[in-house]
Amino acid sequence: MKVILDKSDNKSEIILCDFEIGVKTLLTNYSEYVNLNYREV
Repeated sequence: MKVILDKSDNKSEIILCDFEIGVKTLLTNYSEYVNLNYREV
């Protein structure tokens, strides 16, 4: 999937980054995603 923006700013980059993380989370096993990206405290 590709998203093309005519006028991009810092806020749109943050939104697209969060969207990409959400899609990757849905496509993978959630527990594996958490283990890879967060350390238990």
